[in-house]
Amino acid sequence: MRDFLIFIYEKFLRSVAQIPSNTVATWRNDVFPLSLWLLLAISILTAILFYFFYNRLYSSYNSVGSWFRTFLLNGFVTGIVAFIIAYSAFSKAFQPVLTLSLWYAVLNLLYGFLLFFVLSLIFKWFSTNGRKTPF
Repeated sequence: MRDFLIFIYEKFLRSVAQIPSNTVATWRNDVFPLSLWLLLAISILTAILFYFFYNRLYSSYNSVGSWFRTFLLNGFVTGIVAFIIAYSAFSKAFQPVLTLSLWYAVLNLLYGFLLFFVLSLIFKWFSTNGRKTPF
């Protein structure tokens, strides 16, 4: 499973930018696994907070707007975390990594959106007020 997800990350990055051959091992061993675990953790935590904490305390969180704001927050946080992980894994003098780090952040932003959407479809049925939310 880990190799499949790393393959997806690597396939996308190679389609938008050239990965320098001397950095492939660092991407595979350090950047991809750490950001994948953080993507899962952040998305699950955001969905749990939205459906089981905020929906119980505040009835105003049962709207499309609050769900969409949480959706955007989750995506942008995962994107920023992925950028920080990717950019800090390499030396500051290695400039081609900046472009790759930005594309990697965009990819994680999209994965964060997708994962939060899927988790919303699951968690809404277990939340007391979640049935009133749009997703």
